[in-house]
Amino acid sequence: MENYREINLNEWHAVGEGAIATTYVSEDGETLLKLNKMTANEPMVLNEYNRSKNVASLGINTPAVYEVAKSGDKVGILFQNIKHKKSYSRLIADNPEKIEEYTKAFAAKCKELHATPCNTELFEGRADILRKAIDRAKFISKYKPELYKLVDGMADTTTCLHGDMQTGNLIDVDGTDYWIDFDKFSYGDPIIDIAHMYTIYVGMSWLFFIQNIVHMRKKLLNKFWYIFMKEYYGFNKEETDEFNKKLKIYNAIELLQKNYTHPGIYADSITLILARPKIKSYCKNER
Repeated sequence: MENYREINLNEWHAVGEGAIATTYVSEDGETLLKLNKMTANEPMVLNEYNRSKNVASLGINTPAVYEVAKSGDKVGILFQNIKHKKSYSRLIADNPEKIEEYTKAFAAKCKELHATPCNTELFEGRADILRKAIDRAKFISKYKPELYKLVDGMADTTTCLHGDMQTGNLIDVDGTDYWIDFDKFSYGDPIIDIAHMYTIYVGMSWLFFIQNIVHMRKKLLNKFWYIFMKEYYGFNKEETDEFNKKLKIYNAIELLQKNYTHPGIYADSITLILARPKIKSYCKNER
């Protein structure tokens, strides 16, 4: 591990917890530490640090990125702390009567991001990432030709993709919005971002794990989805239900990405348990 600045957590206040990191705020309230929960995860943290720096260079509104730091054997990133912020997840959860207003605002920001030209020298194309992930994935060998064909058929665009697009990753302060969490930022067809959202707001919305991350229960998650799809695509409920069927296979491909970024037992488990049944169903219908 590099000689990063050492953080004494006794001087910081825990303010939030996600799937892979805990966030802390300094005593003066000016700095936020996103500390990875796992040890030996320095490459992942450096990836997010570099991507966050590069995202800011695109003119996308995001908190300032300061430096990589450590606390014991865990590594994290120091960011500008945006005071009095609320994620769109919190805004909706705390004000469910305003779900339409907040969802429309969130959808507008998603469309804006998806229309932003990306620097293809700084970021990878999502299609290339997906091809490499498919190539490395186990348990799906006989389905790979169909998956490659599906990726080849995606829109050949060079506009921005967030990679973890969801309401917890857009924060608001008095009407000013900031995107956060860019470890999967890339460019390409927006359908991959939308498929990722489908998992949260529909496909796995029954899981308490998902509900806790976005601070909403299943009914509210599903309601958000229909409003979002109407605002983003102009779809009514029936059109959204039909489009959801299409998103399942793109969601399955998106789940395979762990085989490229973090191959191993965890990626194999995701492939076998979550992705393979959807891929098998899709390929059976296509043949």
